[in-house]
This record gives sequence, structure tokens and C-alpha cells, in this order.
Amino acid sequence: MELNLISKEKKSVVIEFTDVKETLVHPLVDRLLSDKDVLFAAYKTGHPQLDRPKLTVKTQRVNPETAVKKAADGLADEIKALKKEFEKAVVKSVKVKKVTAKKPKKPKTTKAKKEVGKKKTKKEKVKKGPSKKKTKTTKTKSTKKSPKKKSTKKTKKKSK
Repeated sequence: MELNLISKEKKSVVIEFTDVKETLVHPLVDRLLSDKDVLFAAYKTGHPQLDRPKLTVKTQRVNPETAVKKAADGLADEIKALKKEFEKAVVKSVKVKKVTAKKPKKPKTTKAKKEVGKKKTKKEKVKKGPSKKKTKTTKTKSTKKSPKKKSTKKTKKKSK
């Protein structure tokens, strides 16, 4: 990131940025605006391909360059403090005792689970319902006797 001083007056300054990350400039502008001696602080981007971003700062009593330095130093201190807090949090999380999970109990085996590996007999297949295989159907003799039908064919008698 490069900075170029575009204009400098007694109570205002315009700074041009080259290859700047906007995530750094916006907190700087917020920091400048929180200063009671700063009247105006703005960051203008313009056209992304034709213009370079510019920071304009106007102050009341102090030099605008010192106000920008003061804001940048305060922002750097704030980031350092954040870094320290982050490192403390990471160290604390490492020191926390690891809770070991209890081994899950083996589920009780039921009769159905025991029979999984067994070969099924024909009777068991019938009990559990139809299988996917086609089975032959057999006719069974009924206990009731049905009346026999008389045949309609006429038989020829042989004569001698």
C-alpha cells in the first residue's frame, strides 16, 4: 500500500492510496471521526478503474497529519490488544481438559438379530411371509366330496 499526499492546507489534508485494502481504511475513518478535533473525515473511492481512493481529513485545532497518525496508532494498538486476547483464548481452549467419551454399550441382541446369520428352513419362510422367489402351488384334496358330473360323451357300443 502506497500513500501520496495530494493536497495539504493548514487544517485539511487529502491522501491518495494505491493498492489499498478498504478493510483497513474504514476503521481508520471511524477512528478519525471519534476524535473531537476532527471536523470531517471521508474516504472516496470513485471509479474503480480510473480513480484512486482518497482520504480527506479536516480538523479544528490540530494538524490534520497528526490526527491521521494518532488515529492510525490507536487503531494499531487496538488490533494488538485484539491479537493478545485471541492468543489468550486459544491457550485457554488448549488447556481445557479433554472430556473422554464413554464407550457406547453394546445393544442387547434379540432373537431376530440372532437368527440373521442362520439359514432359514421352509417352515420359517412360510411363517414370515412370502419370499421374493416364485414358489410352486400345489392342489390339496379337500375333505368334502363334490358330486361327480356325468360325462357328456356318448360311448359307442361295439357289436359282434
